[in-house]
Amino acid sequence: MKRCPQCSREYDLTMSFCLDDGTELLYGPATTDEQATAILHSTEALSEAATRAQLDTTNETAVLPGGIERVTSTKRRGLVLAGAGLTVIVIAVAGWYFVGEKLFPKPTPFAKISSEELFTGDSIGRYALSPDGKLIAYNKRAMKEGKDTKMVVVRQLASGAESVIREVDAVSTNLIVESFSPDGEYIYFGESQAGGPSNLYKIATLGGSVRKILENVTTTAISPDGKKIAFKKSGGGQDIYEGNVDGSGQQVLLAAADIKAGAIILGDWSPNGKKLSMWYWRADMKDEAGANDSPYFIAVLDTENPGDSATERVRVLHEGDWGNDPNTFHWAADGNGLVFLANKVGSPLKADLFYLSYPGGELRQLTDDAANYLDLKVAADGKSLIARTGFRLVTLWSLDPKTKTAKRLTSEDKATHSNSLSASNDGQLFFLKRGKGADEFYSMNQDGTDQKKLFTRKGTVDGFEVTSDGKYFVASAWSPSGPGNHLYRMDLDGSNEIQLTDVKNTASVNIRLTAGGMIWFTRISEFGPSQRMQIMRIPVAGGFAGVVEGLEPAFGDRNPSPSPNYMYLAYMAWVKDEQTGKIKSFVRVVELNDGVAGKKVLEINGDQMSRIKWTPDSSAIVFERDTGRHDLFKIDIASKTETQVSEFDTNMDTADFVWSQDGTKILMFKSLGLSSIIRIKDSGLAN
Repeated sequence: MKRCPQCSREYDLTMSFCLDDGTELLYGPATTDEQATAILHSTEALSEAATRAQLDTTNETAVLPGGIERVTSTKRRGLVLAGAGLTVIVIAVAGWYFVGEKLFPKPTPFAKISSEELFTGDSIGRYALSPDGKLIAYNKRAMKEGKDTKMVVVRQLASGAESVIREVDAVSTNLIVESFSPDGEYIYFGESQAGGPSNLYKIATLGGSVRKILENVTTTAISPDGKKIAFKKSGGGQDIYEGNVDGSGQQVLLAAADIKAGAIILGDWSPNGKKLSMWYWRADMKDEAGANDSPYFIAVLDTENPGDSATERVRVLHEGDWGNDPNTFHWAADGNGLVFLANKVGSPLKADLFYLSYPGGELRQLTDDAANYLDLKVAADGKSLIARTGFRLVTLWSLDPKTKTAKRLTSEDKATHSNSLSASNDGQLFFLKRGKGADEFYSMNQDGTDQKKLFTRKGTVDGFEVTSDGKYFVASAWSPSGPGNHLYRMDLDGSNEIQLTDVKNTASVNIRLTAGGMIWFTRISEFGPSQRMQIMRIPVAGGFAGVVEGLEPAFGDRNPSPSPNYMYLAYMAWVKDEQTGKIKSFVRVVELNDGVAGKKVLEINGDQMSRIKWTPDSSAIVFERDTGRHDLFKIDIASKTETQVSEFDTNMDTADFVWSQDGTKILMFKSLGLSSIIRIKDSGLAN
């Protein structure tokens, strides 16, 4: 039998609450001078808990010595019953939370996305998004009144109106946009003179005078409240520093040695200003050959407890290998994850967007399209991302080096790979087009007509050449079997592909072939900050890959180009000054004797020089120099004289070039790098 403690009405055991007043029924007597037990029914509704507070029927208390209150039986009973009611509330709330999470789960961030292009332009570099999402500030390089100029441009996303708030000489000064201040009133940017350290400045968003904030700094991050700044020092190792935004109070926030980091890349502050995103690799993890073999550690640094050990303050969310350095780490607006750019293994030239949850560390890929993502910003409302994608417009030109006249042969092609022009002895030209997760090999006539797709190859090809007899492609491509690239040989239809180099002979881009059937390439002999390069060669038929001996020691020798008569070797040499730590580049030409480098016959400053190739008669080297217009120049080996062989009125890069079959014309790809600023919306969130 059950009874109501309020009205004393009796009920059978199947009932839980009084039909008259809703009071929870008790087993046994319903009088107020005997103990009773409340029944917690498993099927009760959350709203029913309110009636349980009415079980206390007296306020009588007894006062004990010392002021301690003793509760009489009637009050105790009421408290017991009220406590039981609270227990029911807790159980009910917990149950509802569990069920609610199952029935109405939180939307997964950026699980479903859509995108729209905001604008497209040339030479758009690093950029920042204002806190209100209405403005974008970015770097731009352009010829202005005949002068090569770098600028900070502020653009209204809605109207497209732009204003230039900072201009510097592009040849002598480097300029890079860092971020807006949290209130949107200022823009922070880095500026450095050629070869000098970078300093951090701020300028009003509407323009005006600049103010120096910090000297000798590289990557920076401003805290959400605008009071603190995290940064790394130029030439100061990999330590992360923290200071006040006015430059005062600088201290080491994380010493790289404490986590055995060989390199650290700083991300940004969490929305609550208590954590910093970062990635690093370990300097102590080596493979059998002594090269660095560390995975990338994507981590979060706790800035609130600097007294704790580094291992306690650094929480690793993800450990793994990537095709290239992951970068541009930004916290989601809710602080529950990181959004970043990275290259999957096998696609070192193609970056996509990824989401990494915090603190769980679940990794999801957000994009998998043909676009190459170059930069990323998170809108403050958490509903969208502002990303920058890059592509190139490529055209084929014919240049007469004697008269400097040039003729465009093809219309602009958005899909053409920029470093991929080769020719066979019969005059056929070959090039690449970039697809989604694959490269397409094409052929065409020397006038740009009769373009034909030969085959499609999965993965990423950095560069290739066709053997002079037109029998094989030799490609430098990313290999899943080891870090970096390897050399591959295949027939012109893509069949019979074989790998020529093994994991110890990782090959880079800009391979060159000689008529005698030798492939010249660059090997990365050591990874990391002390990365070393070597020039090597291997037969097209396959076999032993040997180091080209006799080269003057340099920090990095690359881009080898043997002369057609096999008497000379031209290459780029990067030489590190051991006293200053600065690296200077040179173009060198050395004699060759059966593949062994001999005496040096030419050395010139290699700044702004690239794409070194020989004239058909081996008398001179031809190269591109970035003068703002990317023209070609020639240096005669015997006389050491330099002449300009092109005068383009466009700022398009010289992507690649070959000589025509008769040796009188230079056929070249000119390319213009363009960027699209796009908005990626989280379709799973309400607008």
